[in-house]
Amino acid sequence: MQALIRVLIVICLTAMLATSTAWAQHALKLGAGIHFDEQTPGIGLAYDISASEGLVAFSPFVDFFSKSESRVFGGGLNLVVKRPTGENGIIYFGGGGGIGSVTSKREFDVDIGETTDRSLETVEASRTQAMVILLAGLEFATTERASVFLQGKWIGMYSGDPDVIRLSSGQEVAPELDIKSFAFQIGLSLNIGQSEYEDY
Repeated sequence: MQALIRVLIVICLTAMLATSTAWAQHALKLGAGIHFDEQTPGIGLAYDISASEGLVAFSPFVDFFSKSESRVFGGGLNLVVKRPTGENGIIYFGGGGGIGSVTSKREFDVDIGETTDRSLETVEASRTQAMVILLAGLEFATTERASVFLQGKWIGMYSGDPDVIRLSSGQEVAPELDIKSFAFQIGLSLNIGQSEYEDY
């Protein structure tokens, strides 16, 4: 976890240094949503750093989805392209990647001795892996400095060959830790610096 936080800090600082100060308008985004793989609720945080006259943004992000049997955590950098729609709206799309971590709990049937009885054994597995993100969304200004956003994300994490876990019965199982599914988020965006809507 500490290594992931260090990577995010480096990405954020690099993007800020690469951004022209003439267009140093930023937006802090905080939202909540659901990861449709097992209907897992969660929160997300992003910091849009605008470039190219406000129509492109570097966006370091962190997402965390959790419930009792599964957790999905990810962070990295997206490149976002923005286009105005109407007087106070923006449509945006983009993609990127980073590092993700998946933790999953599963119950497996196990044999009890030489009888026909069966029992359940809970196995928890986790892995940190590369992550790919595709996203699209809408943003609507409510005031000069605040707006509401709605966005969808496709999240892909690739763990490679699953680790084999031996149950108490001697049976071997391989929990699946790949993620290839959608998430939906809604939240508030706070503009820092020049308003993103002033020049539209």
